[in-house]
Amino acid sequence: FLPSLMVLAAMGLSLITVNLDERYGQDLLGVVSFVWGGGADGARDLLSTVAGSMITVASLSFSIIMLAYSQSSTQFGHRLLRTFMHDTGNQVVLGTFTATFIYSLLVLRTVRSADENYFVPSLSVGLAVLMTLASVGVLIYLVHHAALSLSAPHVIAELAGDLFGTIDALLVDRDEGEQEEAERARAAAEEQIPADMAQHSAPVFARADGYLQTEDLDALLEIATRHELIVRVLLRPGHFLLRGARLAEVWPGTRLDDGTLDELQEQFGLGSQRSHIQDVEYGVQQLVEVALRALSPSTNDPYTAMACIDWLTAALARMAAKSFPSPCRCDARGNLRLIVERSTSFSGVVKEAFDQIRQSAGSSAAVRMRLLEGLTGIMEQARREEDREALRRQARMIYESSEEVVGERADLADIAARLRMLYEAGQ
Repeated sequence: FLPSLMVLAAMGLSLITVNLDERYGQDLLGVVSFVWGGGADGARDLLSTVAGSMITVASLSFSIIMLAYSQSSTQFGHRLLRTFMHDTGNQVVLGTFTATFIYSLLVLRTVRSADENYFVPSLSVGLAVLMTLASVGVLIYLVHHAALSLSAPHVIAELAGDLFGTIDALLVDRDEGEQEEAERARAAAEEQIPADMAQHSAPVFARADGYLQTEDLDALLEIATRHELIVRVLLRPGHFLLRGARLAEVWPGTRLDDGTLDELQEQFGLGSQRSHIQDVEYGVQQLVEVALRALSPSTNDPYTAMACIDWLTAALARMAAKSFPSPCRCDARGNLRLIVERSTSFSGVVKEAFDQIRQSAGSSAAVRMRLLEGLTGIMEQARREEDREALRRQARMIYESSEEVVGERADLADIAARLRMLYEAGQ
C-alpha cells in the first residue's frame, strides 16, 4: 500500500514540477543550475539513465534479499517471508525506487529539442537528480536493514513484541480489590445464565472456511443489548473453521432474524492464516517454532533456543501479573448479554510455551536449566495459586525427563538446584 502511495505522489509531483517549468522556466533555471543546467539531449540521457537504473536496482536488490530471506526461513520459519513486504522499511525502499523510476519516465516524455518546440524542464530534471541521490541512500539503508532483520535476536525480539502487544490488548491490569470485585461480578453474571439456554438457542454459522482471526466482542455486546439477546461465543481466535461451523449461539433463538444474524456474523473475522492480533497461543507458537528449529540436530543452536525461552519467560511473566477478563459480560443495567467460552488460560499457554521445547531439549542440560530459570522468574510474578501450580507441574516434568536423558550427575544436580529455587519462589 505504501509503495503505491509513493508512486501516485511521484506522478502528481511530475505534473506539478513540469507545470512550474512551463510557467517559470527561465526564472527557475538559476535556482536549479547547481543541480542541472544542461540541454535537451543531456536531459534525455540523464532521465533515461535514471529510469533504467532504478528499475534494475530495484529488481536486483530485492531478488537478492528475497533469496537471503528464503534461506533464512529454514531457521526462523515461513513467517520471515510473510513479514518481508509488511516491513515499513522495505516498503519505503521499494516505493522510493519505483517512484523515482515513474517520475523520471513521466518527465522524460516532456523534453523537446529545438525542432520540436524546445523545452527542457530544468526544475523537474534537477529534482530527478535529487531523487536519485535519495535512492542511493535508501539502497545503503536496505543492505543494513536486511542484515539486521535477518539476525536471530532481531527476529525473536520482533515476535516477542507482537506477543506482548496481544497480551496487553486481551488481558487487564487489576489490583487485589479490583480482582475481588470482578470475581463477584462474574459470579453474579453466571447466575443469570438461562437453564434452557442449550435447548432454546439458535446457532450462528461461519460463512466460509478459514482461521478465526478476530472477534469484536464489544460489537457483539452492543448487538445483544440492542436486541435483548444473550450471545454465547463458542470459539476463540486461532481455530480453523469449516463453512457452516458454529461460531456462537443466541438465546432466545426465536428473536434471531436474518438481519441480526448478518450483524453477528460480521463481527467474526476469518482469514487464510492465523493472526497474532487476538491469538496469544499463536504468538507463543511462533517463538516455540524458532526454538525447535534451533534445537534440531541439523541446526544445533542452543543459544537461539535459550533466547526464545527468555522472551517466552517475559511474555508469561507479563500474563501472570495480569488478569483474564470475565467470560460473562453484562449491559449497563447489569443484564447478562455475552458469554465467551473456551478463552485462553494461563496453564494452557504455559503448556504451549514449554512442552515442545522440553521434549526437544534432549540431553542439553543448559536448555533444561534455562527452562527452569524461566519458570522461576514467572513464579515470582504469579499471583494466583492455580497459575503457580501450572508452573510447578511443568517444572516437575522438566526434572523427571532430565533424570532419564541427562547422564552427567553434576548437571542433574544443577537442574535439581534450580527446581528447588522454583519451589522456594512459589511459597
